[in-house]
Amino acid sequence: MAESNNSAPEDHLDTTEEAFFSGKRPWSKIKDQVLRTYLPAYLAKVARLNRKIVLIDAFAGPGRFDDGEAGSPLIICAAAEKIVADRYLAVFVNRNEGYHQQLKEALKIYVDRKSALPILGNAKSLLSALRNVFTNQTVFLYLDPFGLKGCEFSAIEPFLRRDKRYSTEVVINLSVPTMHRLAARKAVAEG
Repeated sequence: MAESNNSAPEDHLDTTEEAFFSGKRPWSKIKDQVLRTYLPAYLAKVARLNRKIVLIDAFAGPGRFDDGEAGSPLIICAAAEKIVADRYLAVFVNRNEGYHQQLKEALKIYVDRKSALPILGNAKSLLSALRNVFTNQTVFLYLDPFGLKGCEFSAIEPFLRRDKRYSTEVVINLSVPTMHRLAARKAVAEG
């Protein structure tokens, strides 16, 4: 699809994001395999703490790729149901209304059980709001942004500074080539 010079950067991002969710790319399969492997071991360990477990995916997407493969929200809920059923709340955020609606449908069984909460909004606002809600819950924060926006250190820092008596796990997936491009651009701009 050709992009005109008049389109806003946000329009380009939405088009690129739509292409991303058309089918799982090799790197997405690897990320999801890491999540599928890591979550059961993590959940089995923190289940011993006997606290409510809050699982947050701040860049959830539609829940399922166009080719039918499960995305991170379904992977997270499946692992939680298997290991800590009735002891977790999974929170998912989307900034895209269409993805939000698709996610609600994909997670319907979990939403009906009040185990999952899809939210229409953005990661930065969600993380800012949630940091004041937690008391003694176990928190798993999964950040897999499309780009780097919404994953600023200031949004993550309160989770890293939580009381050490309570388990907080932060898993961040960042595109290293994107980080290199941004660092190079900044270095060139600074001379």
